[in-house]
Amino acid sequence: SDRIRLYDDLEKQIGNTPLVQYVGEVPNGNRIWIKRECDNPFGSHYDRVYLKLFRHYEERGRIKPEDGVFETTSGAAGVSFAGLGKILRYNCFVAMPAGGEKAREEAIKRVLPSKDHLILTPAEDYVNAFPDFIRQFMKETGYFFMNHSMGPRGRNNELTLSSLEGITRETMGEIGIDYFIPAVGNGSSVL
Repeated sequence: SDRIRLYDDLEKQIGNTPLVQYVGEVPNGNRIWIKRECDNPFGSHYDRVYLKLFRHYEERGRIKPEDGVFETTSGAAGVSFAGLGKILRYNCFVAMPAGGEKAREEAIKRVLPSKDHLILTPAEDYVNAFPDFIRQFMKETGYFFMNHSMGPRGRNNELTLSSLEGITRETMGEIGIDYFIPAVGNGSSVL
């Protein structure tokens, strides 16, 4: 019941982010609205994703507090993964390409248990280094790979998709939408 309460408390803190109208010049009498996912505790829509992933895998017995878990990221996902993992008492490791955005790297380091829990893959390979890293790290550690980007056999991660649907549901509950243009970074954001 303590775990249920912890997850319920986190659910109250994540999502239901403000929807604000852009103030500035907008052509043709249009209005632009911005869903402030940056107001989530760890600063992005990935807070929604990892809350759902941790809870899903924990409820199914795939992981439990204190277990080693890891994730790959080019930045923002790693901050949410490490931050929520810390609150939920997981031993989190994050792999990201070297030479990336230092602010995100520092944000991840601040919430990981130690600096050696952030593993930098070769900058020249960017995210293309991840498949080899994942196989090797799992073989060496046996840790659970969270994998927010892909589901089984390279398909969409339906847990990620359903957690991001919350953004649309909240927005549609406040205003009607004629066109939706997401501001995205990489492949998992496009999902």
